[in-house]
Amino acid sequence: YEKSVLSYKKDGLYGILDYSGKEITKNIYTSIENLQSTEGKLLVCKDDKYGIINIDGNELVEPKYDKIVTDGYYNEKEEYSKSGFIVSNVTTDGYKYGYVDYSGNTILEPKYNEIIRVSNLQEIYLIASVNGKYGFYKNSKEVIKSDYESIIYTDNGALIVQKNRKY
Repeated sequence: YEKSVLSYKKDGLYGILDYSGKEITKNIYTSIENLQSTEGKLLVCKDDKYGIINIDGNELVEPKYDKIVTDGYYNEKEEYSKSGFIVSNVTTDGYKYGYVDYSGNTILEPKYNEIIRVSNLQEIYLIASVNGKYGFYKNSKEVIKSDYESIIYTDNGALIVQKNRKY
């Protein structure tokens, strides 16, 4: 990635600077970390909630989640630049997961027990479960109803589904 930034700490809070020392963001974050497997995106924490900013200081994901991880999507042309984010919040029923794409658009709200991105497809395909039942999504559209005990994506592009203990 062409551009790099530095984090700075002032009054116990962090912001980012460019290499000439020009302030890109004010010191409003309790932490700033590189986001694994992405370039030009930073994981920030503010008021005990996580969000994502780019190195220009623009907020991609509002700091409102208890945890954010990348989905690890990679292709040779764009490398990790199209990686999205699995976001989660703690509820009385445990973690609830959602999905935000690489540009910050919420694809699935954090209401799922589990979300897995099918990583070798360029479109955003997600396997998600609600109340122990799995469905298959293309972007935010459910293309296979959440009716299955499991859904597994195979390397040859097939889906193996399980319902009533049968595959």
